Amino acid sequence: MCKKHMEPAKTIDEQIQAFILQGLHINDVSRAEAILLDVNYYRLNAYAYNFHETPGFFIPGTTIEQLYIMHQFDSSFGLLLLGQIIPVELKLRSVLFNVLSLMHGNAAHTDIATVATDKHKEFLAFLAQYYEGLAKSLDQAFVSLNLADYGELPLWAAVETMTLGMISRLYGILNLENKRAIADHFNCDPKRLPTWLHLITTARNICAHSGRIYNRHIALKPKLYPELEKYNNPYIYKVLLVLKLLHGNSEGFRTFVSDLDLLFEKYGQDIDKAKLGFPKYWKSPLLSS
Repeated sequence: MCKKHMEPAKTIDEQIQAFILQGLHINDVSRAEAILLDVNYYRLNAYAYNFHETPGFFIPGTTIEQLYIMHQFDSSFGLLLLGQIIPVELKLRSVLFNVLSLMHGNAAHTDIATVATDKHKEFLAFLAQYYEGLAKSLDQAFVSLNLADYGELPLWAAVETMTLGMISRLYGILNLENKRAIADHFNCDPKRLPTWLHLITTARNICAHSGRIYNRHIALKPKLYPELEKYNNPYIYKVLLVLKLLHGNSEGFRTFVSDLDLLFEKYGQDIDKAKLGFPKYWKSPLLSS
């Protein structure tokens, strides 16, 4: 099959001209050059459709600074979100280790008896992914030393080599007894928790790679409680609801809500909270006990 040739890379000047041809207003060429060296043209262009009058053409008067402001907002928002996701990730590693190792021993992550009977195929796929990742972690002392001593990592060490996605995947294939024992530590039921973990794993990947958050649809729909279901829209707000539930309305999460409020104050006139899925009174569902 004949493949298309890639277009040659555009210079900064050519990138600016491409924006101008789409109707973007460039007030200061030097400033535009600095922005495009700071942020990849194609990453910045991901925000363009928010300002399109017709596909491919900007609303008259739209500036490159407006695109850059959206990128800056997303970067700040993403860092705040990561600050709430990482503690959940760390707790999940600890809970998984403490529950499974005490119930099934230190090699529980390689024991097929820990998983649901209809998930054996998925368990083998998980093991393949786990050992592939382990091979890339041999430069870490706790990995090489444990492998030398035992030929396998004890669970406390194994969870430290797993990504959040892998831990979420492992939880999803455990049998009901194990799922329930872990979910209890998050004051959740084992049917809801996998959907929460899947969602925050997706959110973590977006934030960790500086992906676009603003006006981004996230197809995953977590199983929320009935009183929160009306907020279960396609945008990022549902991630905050899940984090609130996982954090248990902690002081740290309340501080996050305050920090987010300050971020909106900073970018208020440039950001439409509805394009993040935020309701008018967005703080109330996040702060209610």
